[in-house]
This record gives sequence, structure tokens and C-alpha cells, in this order.
Amino acid sequence: MDTRAASADADERTQIFMPEAPPLRTGNALPTGHRLRQFRIDALLGEGGFGIVYRATDERLRRTVAIKEYMPASLAVRHADLSVSARSPRVQATFDKGLRSFMAEAQTLASLEHHGDALVEVHDVWDDNGTAYMVMRCYSGPTLQAWREQQPEAPDEAWLQALLAPLLNVLERLHAGQPPCYHRDIAPDNILLLGPGRPLLLDFGAARRVIGDATQDLSVTFKPGYTPVEQYGESSSLKQGPWTDVYALCAAVYFAITGEAPLPSVNRLDGDALVPLAQRAAGRCSERLLAGIDAGLRVHPRDRPQDMAALRRLLLPAAPAQPAGRTRGAPGRRGIALGGVAALALAGIGTLAWRLTQKAAPEPAPVKPAPPPPKPLPPAPPAAFDLFAALEDIARRADPSRAVRLQPEKQRMLISKDALRYTITSAVAGHVYVYQASTGGQLVLMFPNDENRDNRIQAGRPLELPRKGETPLIAQGPPGTDLLLAVVWPQPRDLYEAGLPVVHEGLAEFDLAGAREAWRKQPGSGAHLLGGCARTTPCDATYGAALVRLEEVKG
Repeated sequence: MDTRAASADADERTQIFMPEAPPLRTGNALPTGHRLRQFRIDALLGEGGFGIVYRATDERLRRTVAIKEYMPASLAVRHADLSVSARSPRVQATFDKGLRSFMAEAQTLASLEHHGDALVEVHDVWDDNGTAYMVMRCYSGPTLQAWREQQPEAPDEAWLQALLAPLLNVLERLHAGQPPCYHRDIAPDNILLLGPGRPLLLDFGAARRVIGDATQDLSVTFKPGYTPVEQYGESSSLKQGPWTDVYALCAAVYFAITGEAPLPSVNRLDGDALVPLAQRAAGRCSERLLAGIDAGLRVHPRDRPQDMAALRRLLLPAAPAQPAGRTRGAPGRRGIALGGVAALALAGIGTLAWRLTQKAAPEPAPVKPAPPPPKPLPPAPPAAFDLFAALEDIARRADPSRAVRLQPEKQRMLISKDALRYTITSAVAGHVYVYQASTGGQLVLMFPNDENRDNRIQAGRPLELPRKGETPLIAQGPPGTDLLLAVVWPQPRDLYEAGLPVVHEGLAEFDLAGAREAWRKQPGSGAHLLGGCARTTPCDATYGAALVRLEEVKG
């Protein structure tokens, strides 16, 4: 294995979402100030063996983004006009396969819009200059790998459960797609930590795996310790499926607990020398969680939990609510925005076909006595109030059985010209409340309002808003994006206790002082903004919700 290439790839994965990273210098990168469509390159964040990542400014929407350029160093060359091409006709077919996979990585996953809370937002992808570019939201945070290497002790069980819950949810949704999507590259360096209980699943492996398959380069395709045996060579008895990601996720948690990767799966085929976590980490976490991780790390696929739902039952005390969707962006006051949210990573990629070599397992290592339980990690400082995150939390906690669909007539609106019109459909009857959050930090109740107080909705019957004869809501600017959240409750709600005292231009605006105080006590929660029961006591605590982003641009 070429350790230099592996190191470069690790830098790429770690720095792609770290805008504070110092500028790097390289001969292959585009120069600072270069423009790609409406994007201006500001700095180089990372360069690996298969791509280059830049920090850039979207001059149209005035936001910072990350842009990844397809640039497989061993196959491609940069020309004087900054275009890219294959180094020679001999590698042209492999270069083209990787390019198609790079495009599919964004295009296919963009169809998973609003389907996960631990996925990266992909704003755009296009091919040009002989290569391709993927535009993503720019995140900041360490990978699980980097964070754990800095910790003197293992995290406690509550921290691990907060890490696992969103990852299990997102992977279950990906696996349930048609066709199903398997990540096939879960590892500690592919999990970004945005904050407590906020992991982000990364992957830059689609093009890398295609090129590894084509070139027969195993160092490109697999990660010892995190790759299950079926990925080394599929056969009739070693098919890939949800259990493949089960193994890799459990291996990542094994690393979080022990600080070490498990033994490579192929080395465990003939005599397993891996000491079970239930023995190695006894006393650090509950027997249930340790035994569940051990079950997910069984060598043969048939012996593991067969999907994420089965793994969740082993690891977590109760199944968490499935996320209703997640969008995130910088909005504009009553401005309106594109809802393209997607994840980095995944594409159905064929696996390398080669025979598994049977290696004699090393002698079992002597069992060391379990260390004393670690001291709890110090609590993280409370995060500043985030209105967008509060609305996302409301959508995430919605009851999936009360499915709500929110469909704007336009997601990209011209200032002073286009009116906001949208349709809401609910699986169950109830009462609709529509929130709009803007870039300036304002939160408005769009519906019901002074013109239309009847907010009842029938099951399965579309509700078009504003209704005929009502004053149209014209996009007013400035340019930017908003979040639009529709919540459907079985009974009416009282939103005044959530801070709804101000009426402006016929719309009620929230006083967010109470929401900020509630956030201080429970960071990440938007529950305060839901208000309380009205006229009915007790009332149903479950609701349905849908969240979209809208874009407002100059006409």
C-alpha cells in the first residue's frame, strides 16, 4: 500500500469541511481567484489521490461552499488552460469510468433529498473542462478518527448512543431505497463530528472504488480493519448487503471505544484472534451495547445482524423516531430557496473479483485485565441559538406515520416578481401551521394568518396556499434562502406561549427570547416553538411535519 497516497486521501476527507484550514499549495490545484460558474475559488482545503477540494464563495447567493474537483492524480494531467484530461489513451477508459461515478455520486444521492439527518448537502454538480465539480455545504469539525486520537479515554455510553442513533437512521433509509444504496466505506475518517449527537456521514469513495476495481489496486478500494470479508471478493456465500455496512459501522464504534481498529476481517477467517469487546471493554459500557458491537463484527455475513433495524435493537434502548428530513442553509428575510439536500457517498459500484487468500491467524493475544471505567468527558460548551437547527429538530422529531408533504410551486423565486404558493398534503386530518425562517434570524407564522384562520386539513386532500382571493406573498428580498416548515397537529395549538406577539404586514412574527432560553437548557431542540395545547386537554403529543428550502434571487 502506498502510504503517501493514503495520507493524502485522509487529508482530503478531514479538511473538506474545515473552512478554517490554512491554504495549501500544489501544482495541480486551480489558482485562488479562479471562477467556476458563479463560484470564486478562495483557498485549497485538501488534495488526495482522486480529487481536490476548495473553499469557494458562491457570489450569486453570497455563501461559502466546498467544491470538489475530480482529479485522479495517477490518471489525469492539468493543462495550461486549466483543463484536465487522461494522461494517455491507455488509461482513458478508467478515467472516464471514475468521472461517471463522480457525477453519479452527487446525482443519485441528490434524489435522497430530506431523507437523512447525518448526510452532507450537495448543492450542484456539473462536468466541464474535461472533469467534473461537486458543490457542497462547507462544514467545520474533526473526524471521529482525529477526535478519538486526541482523547485520553474512551467516550461514555451516552455519547456513543448519540453518535449511533442518527447514523443508524440514515443508513437504514439508504438501504431501503430502490435500488438500495450501500455505503461500503464507513470508517472513523468518514464520520465528521459537528457537535454532540451530530455526526455527519462522509464518503469520497465512489470514483476511488471504480478506479480501484479497474486497476486491481486493493489499497485504493479497501480499509483493513473496517472492510468485511464479502467486499474482498463476492461469491455465492458472501454477498454484499445491509450487513456489509453493519460490520463497518460496528468496526468504527470498536475504534471509538478502544482507540484501535479491529483485526482485518480476512485475517480472522481461519481462527479468530479478535478479543470481543464484551471482554476487552467490560465495565466501560453496558453488556448489551458491547455484545451488540461484537455481533456486528462477526466475520461471516450470515452471523451478523442482517440490517440496521436489527442492529439498532441490539445497541439502543429504544428505537428513535425516524428523521422526517433535514435541510440547512443561510436564508434571506422572506426569501425563498432550492431544497437540494443530499449525501456525499454511495453509488452502486461493482466489487473487485479476486480469490480470498486464507492466512493463518496469529496466536491469540493474551487477555489484559479490563481498565477502570473512564472518567466522563467534560460537557461541550452550549452552542449559540440556531433557528434553522431548531426547525430541523422539529421536522426530525415528527411521527413518520403522520406523513406530511410540502410542495412549493417554485423553489427559486425572482424578487418583486414571483409569489410564494405551495401545496400541503397530510396522511391524517388535522390543523396546519406553516413557519418561515429567514436569514436575518426572524421567524414568521405564514399560516394561519389574519386573512385565513381556517387551518384544517383533510387526510390525503391537497391544501393549496394561499387560498384563492387572498393577498399573494411576493418575494421581497434580499437575495438568500429561507426554511419553510409545515407542521400538522391532530388538535389546534396555542403558539402564543412560544412567543407570537408581533403582527407585521398581516403575518405574526415570533419573539425568540423564549426559544433562545429553551435552547440554552437543551441545545438543538426546537420543541419550544411548537407552543402548547389549545382548548383541548390533554392533547395528542405527536405531529407530522415537512421541511423545504426556498431560494430568492434578483429578477
